[in-house]
Amino acid sequence: MIHKAARKCRYCGESIGGGVPAPLEKDPTSLELNDVLSASWELFKQHMAVAVGGLVLAVALQMLPFLGVWIAVLVAAQGGPDAEPIGIVIFAVMFLICMTISIYLSCGLNRLLLNIAYDRDPQIGDMFAMKFNTMISMLSANIIQGV
Repeated sequence: MIHKAARKCRYCGESIGGGVPAPLEKDPTSLELNDVLSASWELFKQHMAVAVGGLVLAVALQMLPFLGVWIAVLVAAQGGPDAEPIGIVIFAVMFLICMTISIYLSCGLNRLLLNIAYDRDPQIGDMFAMKFNTMISMLSANIIQGV
């Protein structure tokens, strides 16, 4: 917070000029749905290729690990009683991998869509630019939610 009478920021030292501006007499209290939808549609049209490409990429990458789950089911079905424990272990590991990849890609897709919403020059790479701590927090929250 900066005092009204301040002429300089106490943190960075930058000159504020005429002090902190007084608040507007009437703050906006409501949004019109039509305005929000129109603005959202305009942003989507500007970045449609990135939005659709990110969605298609996320879905395609989420499907790849299910191949491992399918292989686990085949191992368990074809191997007889001796292969059943191995199939169950492979299934459990592949299921955890599928869930982790799915959550990671969902979080990345949300990040990409937020960059579109904020008109921040969205790139497909935004889906994979998550910091490790953020990823662990999101994965943990999603696993807890799933349980």
